Amino acid sequence: MKKTPSDGEDTVSNLLRVVTDLLRGTRHSRHTLAKLTGKSLRTADLWFDHIAAVLPGIRRVHDGTTTWLIRDNLRHVPSHAAAVGACLAGSLRSIFEGSKYERSVKDARDYILGERGDVYTDLDRKFVMHRRVDEYVLPKGTASLDEIIEALLSNSRMRFSYTDNDGRAQTTVIEPLSLVIFDQQFYMIVRRENGTYFPYRLATMNNLERLAEIFTYPSESEYSPAAILALATASPRRAPGQARKSRSSSLGDGRAI
Repeated sequence: MKKTPSDGEDTVSNLLRVVTDLLRGTRHSRHTLAKLTGKSLRTADLWFDHIAAVLPGIRRVHDGTTTWLIRDNLRHVPSHAAAVGACLAGSLRSIFEGSKYERSVKDARDYILGERGDVYTDLDRKFVMHRRVDEYVLPKGTASLDEIIEALLSNSRMRFSYTDNDGRAQTTVIEPLSLVIFDQQFYMIVRRENGTYFPYRLATMNNLERLAEIFTYPSESEYSPAAILALATASPRRAPGQARKSRSSSLGDGRAI
């Protein structure tokens, strides 16, 4: 004998049909709800209000004299803290001067603010990072920064030339591990062919080339940028009464790390 659904089961079934329709992108009014479920307009009104209140991503839209329930495209709205972080990060665009990233940093900031609907004025004067104008920050040729970033993202080896501390021209192949900003300068921490780690200043690197060779990025136990930087910037111990030497503004002193 076929079992007849109870009123409660019938109500649940009807509600699920409505929810399924909405999630699939079909809009509903009080009249379409009543027709779909076979309920009265009074009952449809109650369901209409309840669905709008509790179902995520569903909102009311007025079209003439009819009010519809529709499903929004669900998206995450950045938090206020994320917007503030974007404003702070936007001040870094001065160190990207001359590259496409100078504009991209500003565009990323404005996009996050736009997602929140926030409108702030004079951001370029409220959040400022000032760099010394007499120093080069990026390698010569903005395409070089593109090569470095793509090499970092794809774990690709790189080849470049530089002048060592003795004034000799050198060419080396390295594994790029981290892009670092230190004292308003860009550095790249690399793993050299002999397995040692070293921070190179980007402004001193020439003829950068991303190679087709892929390497395995070291595990956290093998490589820590913070530990490398702490070692590279460490000041030598002073004997009691010895005067403190002025701190160098460059990372590393030519030693392998």
